[in-house]
Amino acid sequence: MQGTHQELTRLLGKFSSAILVTQAESGLRGRPMAIQRREGDRRIWMCTSSRSDKANDLKRDPRCALLFHDGETSTVYASLSGTVAFVEDQAKIRELWSAAWKAWFPDGPEQRDLTLLAFEPTHAEYVDPPGGKLGVMASALKRIVTGEQIAPKSEKSEVEISRPA
Repeated sequence: MQGTHQELTRLLGKFSSAILVTQAESGLRGRPMAIQRREGDRRIWMCTSSRSDKANDLKRDPRCALLFHDGETSTVYASLSGTVAFVEDQAKIRELWSAAWKAWFPDGPEQRDLTLLAFEPTHAEYVDPPGGKLGVMASALKRIVTGEQIAPKSEKSEVEISRPA
């Protein structure tokens, strides 16, 4: 099912963290990441140490994925495929700086190994069923009670995200 940029942007606004999946030398690796800022469905900003394993993975291959889920009781999820660019611009680092980063970067925004990751998606898939988990459960209950083969309304939507030339 074809989704829209507007739906995807609305859905991404629900998430404050994601799992970043990179291609390591030993295979795929997933790591939790805090989302610092979203620019619609066009760019997602995160930070890391330029000396981290994830940074080394992304330097070898900038293609990666971000996986989002809205909690244990939710049926909402999103998966974005795209690429990451490293941004070491001090003005941008100061603009996006969060006091929560102090645990990893005790020297603050001037810490030498602090780098921003600018994730630019090219493809998105998401599920946000009408009625949420209760809607899915009601549909399943109706199937059990009536014996009807009613598919829950949780179709996957896809969005291709093109880059401006």
